[in-house]
Amino acid sequence: MSQWKGLIWKEWMAYKSLLLIGLLINVLVVLMGPYLLKVIFGIDFSLGNVLLVLSSIWVLGHIIGMPILFFASLEKDMKRSDMWFHTNASMYKLLGAKLFAFFVFTFISLLVVIITTMIGYWLFQPLEDTSMLWIMKLEVYFLFTSAFAALTFTIGILVTWVLGRLLRPINKALSNIVSIVFFFFAFHNYAKFTESKLYETLTSYWKINLPEMNVGEISSKDFYMFLEVTDHFYVGQIILEFVVFTCLFIISTFVLQRKVRGYTYD
Repeated sequence: MSQWKGLIWKEWMAYKSLLLIGLLINVLVVLMGPYLLKVIFGIDFSLGNVLLVLSSIWVLGHIIGMPILFFASLEKDMKRSDMWFHTNASMYKLLGAKLFAFFVFTFISLLVVIITTMIGYWLFQPLEDTSMLWIMKLEVYFLFTSAFAALTFTIGILVTWVLGRLLRPINKALSNIVSIVFFFFAFHNYAKFTESKLYETLTSYWKINLPEMNVGEISSKDFYMFLEVTDHFYVGQIILEFVVFTCLFIISTFVLQRKVRGYTYD
């Protein structure tokens, strides 16, 4: 346990300043961005609606931001692998602690965005209590789905990153091309799998209703139209996604420990 704490603390000490600056930027963008957009571009929408659009884009940016920061840190450590590997901690702990740390950073950042959005929407466009409760439910749903998406997206890229490291000694350019093609091929086919009858059979149990999320209020004119918001979800979906991406992480880490650790990084 002390090793885990030490590895996570290392990530915190390295990136705490960046996280704090990011949290401040989140607040400024969400609260000041809508007003600046209306003034500069003359957008003909209320501040509250502009805030929802901007907040949605900012939240989705976290799904891309987490893997970017995670792999920037990973590449940095790999370039000084003699120092990073100078420990008896397994690769599972090294990568697991790094992934956990960046997930927590991302979740905290998302939480700040969501809370600031709800406060800003209440200030810019007051609602009835029931409507505000609906907005809160939607934002919380957005928080957890975006955080989970960022985590699974990062693990998915980790698989292709490890593949690239394996092919790199053969040909660096070829390894990058193969990794990118494999990434899009794998995610495209997994997306198709989630629409299959088999996926439905494996996940359609333990249904949880979300009564406050009235699907009738979601339309193509709303700013959350890119979210698949429903009035229910299945615990089976979460369990299957957790199992699949946990297995991908374990396999990637095992391969990295067996094949890449000890390789001189150039």
